[in-house]
Amino acid sequence: MIEKSRQVFEGTASATDLEQVIDFGRNTRYYPILRGWLVQEIENIRSQLHSVSSDDPEMAAGLKEKLVRLEKILRLIDLE
Repeated sequence: MIEKSRQVFEGTASATDLEQVIDFGRNTRYYPILRGWLVQEIENIRSQLHSVSSDDPEMAAGLKEKLVRLEKILRLIDLE
């Protein structure tokens, strides 16, 4: 579960891995862990984005893409 979640958060996982992580997130045993991890990752990326937004537009674009992906996953597990 942890390795699949990490791959999904990084964007290197398959669609089936994403579905499995969403299923884990909708399970009451794993929901607090995955949600907490996602919230921390999102805050970390927002902090990085704030510090590099004007210095490196290419890096900022990559961070924005990751932020959008993580926020989408968070919304998907919160929809149960």
